[in-house]
Amino acid sequence: MPRVITGGTVLIVMSILCFFSAWLTPHPPNAVDLSARLQPPVFVGGTFEHILGTDELGRDVLSRVMVGGRTSMAIGALAVVVSLTIGSTLGLLAGYFGRRLDAVVTMLSEIQLALPSMLIIFFFLAVIGPNIITIAIVLALADWVLYARMVRARTLVEKTREYVDAARVLGVSTSRLLLRHLWPNVFPTVMVLAMVSLGGVILSESALSFLGLGVQRPWPSWGRMVADGQSRLQAAWWIAVSPAFCIAMVVFSANLLGDGLRQLWKVE
Repeated sequence: MPRVITGGTVLIVMSILCFFSAWLTPHPPNAVDLSARLQPPVFVGGTFEHILGTDELGRDVLSRVMVGGRTSMAIGALAVVVSLTIGSTLGLLAGYFGRRLDAVVTMLSEIQLALPSMLIIFFFLAVIGPNIITIAIVLALADWVLYARMVRARTLVEKTREYVDAARVLGVSTSRLLLRHLWPNVFPTVMVLAMVSLGGVILSESALSFLGLGVQRPWPSWGRMVADGQSRLQAAWWIAVSPAFCIAMVVFSANLLGDGLRQLWKVE
């Protein structure tokens, strides 16, 4: 339970700060002020006007971290929702009906796992072009197989339970059986996987932005900020360390929440 509270609290606080950044940021994220360039954070001699300091153009790092977090976390959340929906639907149907549908889903998942996920991501982003929607969809297409395999395995176990046989005897329709009886028993496993994969998706999005394949300028993102501050690590370390710390906190708290939910719901 402490892990759920700690991980959930950190995620909620960071989500509020990022998604409401339009009202909470102390400065416009792209406002240039060359007279205030490379000011250090307040805890190493800076001022409270720029709590996390400024970058080489005088832009407020705290404001850019908050707005960049909105971009990174929005892409991560959207990718998880899409991959969870696709993978869970296919896994639930394949596990329940079996036969040809199960064979097709299994074949698709094996093909997906045989190909390097980052190679698939690079290919689609090079063809389609990067923006928030396409990045989220591409990351979702790289992760749906995890949900499909997990849900399929759980469905194969659950459909042998007595409550499924009782529902069939009572004449419950297939759709109702899947949604009202099987899915609630599979849902805890899906939620644990979703929390764990959320951190991985945000990390992947940050890696893409770091390589220049993520959201393009002038919109900030955590990975892009780390890349921009890489060349100034010795003179102005806070430009890269601030977004990197946020990435680490989100990934850690998501994994902590997922592990806590696994223990709370006794998911195997």
